[in-house]
Amino acid sequence: MVPVLKTGEGKTSEGSNPSFSARSNHKIIYNILALWLKLCYNSSMKTLKPPVKLRDGEQVVLTIRRAPMSLLMIWGAEILVISAIITLLILTGKSLDSDAAGQFMLLLIIILIPLALISGLVGTHINNSNILFITNQRAIYQVMPSLLSTQTKIINLSEIEDVSFLKSGILANLFNYGTLRLSTESDETTYLFPFCGTPTDEIETINDLISTNKQQFNR
Repeated sequence: MVPVLKTGEGKTSEGSNPSFSARSNHKIIYNILALWLKLCYNSSMKTLKPPVKLRDGEQVVLTIRRAPMSLLMIWGAEILVISAIITLLILTGKSLDSDAAGQFMLLLIIILIPLALISGLVGTHINNSNILFITNQRAIYQVMPSLLSTQTKIINLSEIEDVSFLKSGILANLFNYGTLRLSTESDETTYLFPFCGTPTDEIETINDLISTNKQQFNR
């Protein structure tokens, strides 16, 4: 007697198939990462504008952003984290489909690697959002210390006493970046813009604008 195979027997349910579930998780994570990349790209392609309304006759002369070294440091840290996860996987010597330990390592990779990538994208967004706008009347510093915190610092150019640039450390001298310093004479406050590429021409332009503003202020 030949056994009859009933309809539906021998088929594995998609919901109970671990490999199908893993592929579904991968697809969700990759879609999230693609959305993040698209948002970051669209944000970087937008025309940069000061976060405050400009005065009559005021216009942006310089837009100073952080040096590329800051991004290299962010993604260097993310690469180290991802490398550590992959190294952990290799050292365990477990197959991803063989047993519970393998399934756990697969879950670990699915969760931690995308989280590391997302944290890198968040760090990139925060880094790119720290911008110093120099107009013909004011210095407008847009500061984003974290994803949920944004500050705007405004200094009248006529109040700035000194503009300087400080490079400190081996990496700063090697990759030619440092901290731009704006010191005011009224409240003796120093405003710092870190990870700034060597702004030789920019400092000269800022000093010229400061001199022009002080002459107009003293009239």
